Amino acid sequence: MDEQNNKLGWLGIWLSIIGLILPILIAIAGGLFFDMDVVSLCMLLFVALELPALGCGIVARQTRPGKAAASISGSSLVLFVLFLAFLTPIRMESSPANGGQPVKVSEPAK
Repeated sequence: MDEQNNKLGWLGIWLSIIGLILPILIAIAGGLFFDMDVVSLCMLLFVALELPALGCGIVARQTRPGKAAASISGSSLVLFVLFLAFLTPIRMESSPANGGQPVKVSEPAK
C-alpha cells in the first residue's frame, strides 16, 4: 500500500509541474506562432491538471511526494483564484432605469 501511495505522490508532483508549465508554453506558442488568443484554453488546462494533482497529493499525503504534490497544487490553485479575483474587472454604474441605484457591470470600460 505504501508503494502505491508513493506512486500516486509522484504522479501528483508530475501533474502539478506539467499543469504549471504546459499552459504557459501553449500561451506563448499560441501568441507567437498562431496569433491566437488561447487564455481561456490555458486556464482550463491548468485547472484540469491541478485538480487531479491535488487529489493524488491528498490520497498520498502520508508520503513525501504526496505532501509535495498537495502543497504545490494547492498553493498554485489558491494563487490562481486570487489572481482571478483581483484581475477580474467589476464596474459600478448608475442606471436611470433602476432609479439611480448602482448596477454591477462585468465588462471592462472602453
